[in-house]
Amino acid sequence: MRPVLLEGGYFMNENARERLICLLQKEQRTRNMSQRELAKEFGISYTAIQNWYNRTHFPSVLSLEKIAKATGQSHSDLMEYLEGAAQFNEDTIIRQLSRLPKASLAKVMEKGLEYLTVA
Repeated sequence: MRPVLLEGGYFMNENARERLICLLQKEQRTRNMSQRELAKEFGISYTAIQNWYNRTHFPSVLSLEKIAKATGQSHSDLMEYLEGAAQFNEDTIIRQLSRLPKASLAKVMEKGLEYLTVA
């Protein structure tokens, strides 16, 4: 399928949509929320999220901006991620870690300490 031109001059292709779906699913698991709850938390309609998951529509730039804000990223960082470019910077990783439940954060820190002591 050819890339879809979104308003604002952004293109989104199937790969970018798949990355978005994975990101949303990860956010659902991390936050322990249903699609409906995630939609409400992000300020996006439940129908829109269903359409993305069912691969019948692409998100609007406004929806992508809301997702970026809700996940603690800049719009440009999110677009780079969706395009498969550079991953998150340190500030984005720290914001992501701050949203983890304490037990999950403890596991991440434990693995990080293991990595540091081996290196």
